Amino acid sequence: MKKLLGALLVLVYSCTTTNDSNTTTTTLVPLHPTNLIGTVTTATQINLSWTDNSTNEVGFKIERKTGTGVYAVVGITATDITTFSDNGLTPNTTYTYRVYSNNAVGNSLTYSNELTRTTTSAILTPTLTTTAVSLIATTTAVAGGTISSDGGVTITARGVCWSTSRNPTIALSTKTNDGSGIGTFTSNITGLTSGITYYVRAYSTNNVGTAYGNELSFTVAPALSSVTICTQVWAIKNLDVTTYSDGTVIPQVTDPTEWINLTTGAWCYYNNDATNDAVYGKLYNWYAVMGIYDAASLANPALRKKLAPTGWHVPTYTEWGTLILCLDLNANVSSQFNMAGGKMKATGTLFWQSPNTDATNSSGFTGLPGGNRIYNGTFSYFGKSGKWWSSSEYSTASASSRELSYSGGSASTGNYNKIYGLSVRCIKD
Repeated sequence: MKKLLGALLVLVYSCTTTNDSNTTTTTLVPLHPTNLIGTVTTATQINLSWTDNSTNEVGFKIERKTGTGVYAVVGITATDITTFSDNGLTPNTTYTYRVYSNNAVGNSLTYSNELTRTTTSAILTPTLTTTAVSLIATTTAVAGGTISSDGGVTITARGVCWSTSRNPTIALSTKTNDGSGIGTFTSNITGLTSGITYYVRAYSTNNVGTAYGNELSFTVAPALSSVTICTQVWAIKNLDVTTYSDGTVIPQVTDPTEWINLTTGAWCYYNNDATNDAVYGKLYNWYAVMGIYDAASLANPALRKKLAPTGWHVPTYTEWGTLILCLDLNANVSSQFNMAGGKMKATGTLFWQSPNTDATNSSGFTGLPGGNRIYNGTFSYFGKSGKWWSSSEYSTASASSRELSYSGGSASTGNYNKIYGLSVRCIKD
């Protein structure tokens, strides 16, 4: 009796009958599809296919749900079309599908089998940063990068690219190739021109494409012209860099109150006037001479930077003394009495105030009167004296220096507070 009732219900809900004077037609709902299968093709697409078991469908409807959610129709195909591509999906997400057929009478009485698939993680370009530029010399520098994500596939190339224009790319010949994979890498930049500013970016390439790290700029150290005096090689101009040799910026400080309270490196122009730079170079406090750039490096000498370009250094008190003895064999290097100063001064009164006593510049040192910045942050002695730091500490508050004067022919010893701003003249390593 139950079987008969069920058969009657199927007949009522799955067919229609039309009558006219000539024909009688009965239409049934289509059979449901089976064998639903699917393939994850990308992080955002799943392709489906199924078996068509009916001959009277007008199409198929594809339903989808995420997790334990509710099914919703996401696609419709026409008669006999048994494939569907579901696009625009979310990477690394699980989806469940089912399919039913339909016609004018209604939907198939049941669905296909359920199918569950999980999209893959998105494949993206790599994520990376550019490492600070260091060891800047006259033709070379060192940079690199850190790749924190490969984007989901293997890194096939990495390195840095550089140019004198912003946003360099790997289309340039000025690039390195430093292996593959994620992590930190180091790149040797070559073929640079002294005194030129460059822009550099780390790059990393995978199957999706090439990504770049943050852009950094650096200026190549100008080539220092030199003169050999006895056994030493000296630069013939005062230092005028704005970074330590590894590219770390040395701050310019103009405010006098800020200057006198510094315990880290800084520089300034004499009288805060940039037009003095080309001839006289910059004035540095002794903290800059010693590469003290933060509180940690003030306390720990092992953390300090290097002021002079690669291959050069700031002379010690002893090295200054060697120069003085070279120019005056009878000099007492620890006193004010010697005849070396005149041999170190540029001649004439174009730069030096008259009378510029005993100036011959026979050594080729070409000392100029760049003046200095004193204890209260103001400036003095421009045109009258040139003062150059040594790297030798005299006391906890002061350091040793050498001084030339317009009114005498000696190269005097000085000891100035570390907050003073004096010139720097480099000596070859």
